[in-house]
Amino acid sequence: MVLMGEVLFTGSIYFLIWWIVFAIAKHLYFVFHEEPELEKRFAEDYKLYKQHVPRWIPRWKAWDGKE
Repeated sequence: MVLMGEVLFTGSIYFLIWWIVFAIAKHLYFVFHEEPELEKRFAEDYKLYKQHVPRWIPRWKAWDGKE
């Protein structure tokens, strides 16, 4: 969010490119490294969590942990 703020504040194309590279890198890290590790660690609980909680855009109503 700080990088996006810098992009908006400065209007710099270089900050925009840096933000895009950073966002893609973080997304790939989460999807290909962190999430598989969480699936190994928490198994079905994490899979159920992923079904009910979106990765990037928050839900309007909190998920209570039940199906």
